[in-house]
Amino acid sequence: FAREEATVVVGHSMSSDVAAIVAARTTCREVVYLCPRFAIFDRPEGEPEIWQPGCFDKVREDELGRRCWAPEDAAAVLYRRLEPDLAAAFAPRLRPQADPRRAVPPITQPPKVPSRVLFAEEDEIFRPEWSAWAARHLVGVEGEPLPGGHFPMLENPEFLSAKLSGMA
Repeated sequence: FAREEATVVVGHSMSSDVAAIVAARTTCREVVYLCPRFAIFDRPEGEPEIWQPGCFDKVREDELGRRCWAPEDAAAVLYRRLEPDLAAAFAPRLRPQADPRRAVPPITQPPKVPSRVLFAEEDEIFRPEWSAWAARHLVGVEGEPLPGGHFPMLENPEFLSAKLSGMA
């Protein structure tokens, strides 16, 4: 294997779009979508509801139209499964996110690369039934549920590391 061919691209949440673009433009062995958003992919009919009820109630828009969280709201909503000290440490690190649908994406279909979709069974943002549907209908694979919420790398890093290492 050349080094690029051994690469596995992993994208979490909104970065699932970035992972797809990187995988489409490089030579990689696999792309792993972790709690993905898939904002840039075309949608077939029959898409179920994507969002958990009330998940964006605390989100605000800044002067540039980007979504942003106050740290205390992020700690209470996004990081509610973490120890309070860990939630308090990570919440201020969130940055405003632009709506990816405001720009023309460079791709609108998943790259033709072996892919996996890992989704959270108790995701604070995405409904698990949507995540399973998206894996099947957008990427063409069966999604793999993970225990816990939207941030498995913080909630259960050993489990996620073992899962990703087991894929290698």
